[in-house]
Amino acid sequence: MLNSNISMTMGLAPFKITCSQMLCIGLLLMNDTKFKGVKHFTQQAQWILMAAHDAIIEKHIVWMFHTNRKCQVSNKYKPGDHIYLSTQNLILPRGRARNLVAKFIGPYTVKEAHNAAPTVMLELP
Repeated sequence: MLNSNISMTMGLAPFKITCSQMLCIGLLLMNDTKFKGVKHFTQQAQWILMAAHDAIIEKHIVWMFHTNRKCQVSNKYKPGDHIYLSTQNLILPRGRARNLVAKFIGPYTVKEAHNAAPTVMLELP
């Protein structure tokens, strides 16, 4: 499977480079043969590919579940609440190292709150 992945650098798969043809994985294999061994092999290959596909989908669902569980609903603020302000997007005075500044400053009092769009007006000194 790894040799059939197309490289972003070359634009070709390693299998195509070494064997000068592309391996066809995932296409419908012929089941109408009189040889039982060939028929059994093709059925087994199809089942393995389907099981791998299902495992990938299952892992993505589990990953999405855990990611969405960490998401928090935005807080509803009202005037008079006290909140901290993040310094992530603030312009700092010259000569101050970003990693030595506190991540949050405050608490500041909320003057206006617009909960439809997550914006808050603060009373700053």
